[in-house]
Amino acid sequence: MSKAISQVPFAVNEPVNSYVPGSPEVKSLIATYKKMWAEKIEIPMFINGKEVKTDEKFSFSLLRIMLMISGFTTRVRCSM
Repeated sequence: MSKAISQVPFAVNEPVNSYVPGSPEVKSLIATYKKMWAEKIEIPMFINGKEVKTDEKFSFSLLRIMLMISGFTTRVRCSM
């Protein structure tokens, strides 16, 4: 048994947001969502276990279509 005296820090939770329609939290969340939706991401291919990248980047809307086509049965990995 250890004879060390340890002090556990007091737990502090982050504030709980209400997300009421029109609130600053909702506006910030929607702005972040729109920003992410407009971003282009890199989706590498894995061929024979090796990661193969191209210069082409894809939008989140295309990724959503790819996931719908795959039926969520295959793993789609995205490197960001």
